[in-house]
Amino acid sequence: MRTIALRFVLAFVVVAGAAALVIPRLPNQSLPEAASTTSTTSPDEASALLSTTTAGLTPPTTTGDAIPTTEPEPTVTFAAGGDLGATERTAEVLTAIGESAAEFMLAIGDLSYSHIEPESAWCDWVNERIGPDIPMQVVVGNHEDDGGPDGLIGNFVACLPDRMNSTGKYGVQYFFDIDSTVRIIMLAADTRVDGEKYNYDPDSEQEQWLIDAVTGARAAGIQWVIVASHKPCLSVGEKKCESGGHLAQLLVDLGVDLVLYGHDHNYQRTHQLSCITVNSFDPDCVAAEGNDLSAGDGTVFVTAGVTGRTGMYKVDPNDSEAGYFADFMGPDHPEAGNGYVEIAATPRSLELRFIGVTSDFSDGFIVHK
Repeated sequence: MRTIALRFVLAFVVVAGAAALVIPRLPNQSLPEAASTTSTTSPDEASALLSTTTAGLTPPTTTGDAIPTTEPEPTVTFAAGGDLGATERTAEVLTAIGESAAEFMLAIGDLSYSHIEPESAWCDWVNERIGPDIPMQVVVGNHEDDGGPDGLIGNFVACLPDRMNSTGKYGVQYFFDIDSTVRIIMLAADTRVDGEKYNYDPDSEQEQWLIDAVTGARAAGIQWVIVASHKPCLSVGEKKCESGGHLAQLLVDLGVDLVLYGHDHNYQRTHQLSCITVNSFDPDCVAAEGNDLSAGDGTVFVTAGVTGRTGMYKVDPNDSEAGYFADFMGPDHPEAGNGYVEIAATPRSLELRFIGVTSDFSDGFIVHK
């Protein structure tokens, strides 16, 4: 917090044949006009004149020496994206994040693609580009679960350890809070880690863990809840609802504000949704359209799978689920390219923007309390 101190500057100039006394104005206060004389004013006379001129001023009400100010709302800004690899474009995106206002990054699965091996060498490569001051919080994708084939999540979490004081199994199923502003929950939907399959089925321990994580945030007065998981459900891309319609509907029912995905190598953003129907469009599920939204009306789902991996997946504007989407970008888009999403949260607003690094594509929205 910064306190702005008010300094009084008093100056007078004595010039042969004229004297002027200059006193700066305080906000919303009127001062008597500075006196002037056609005769030479001595220093003693000037001091008396200063005392007379400032006698009518009422000092501002302060606490100690500080003037009361309206403190700016605390803001947390972070980056997110999935499907990284170690291409030239990955390097450009990570460097851009390192030079941005982001305080940390969510890497939403499918990390190295074995472009650099072993996992520790890829972690070193990432840190050289994003920089040491920006934690990269990882979650498992299908390329680093028990089946591989591009390393194991346990090895990635060893070289990109948790730096956000998380609760749960880091890299798989965990959450962390930024003050009372936002809770970020990372899920391993439709992946198997250490022999356990994560599906979030009805009445399962995994489902209950998620319910407790979301409702616990609300009970603690945390303003925004964001969930990130590698595999999406709704999509106009090549991927189907691999993470399950039950999980997607559960996130809506729990009132999650924003859901982030990877896996589909493109960018997609839905309207604010109040329900989910897989493989068809139900207009009654669209709670609100546009870029200026109200909190509590529904959930926005965003796929950001263009963080560096080459070979974008096509999007189909005629897809059966296309009516749910506000915007999307695939390889046929005239401004196609790589980038990441940037999220800024305050106690009263949640804003997401797509940041194009090798692309001029732009999209974004803001949710207000």
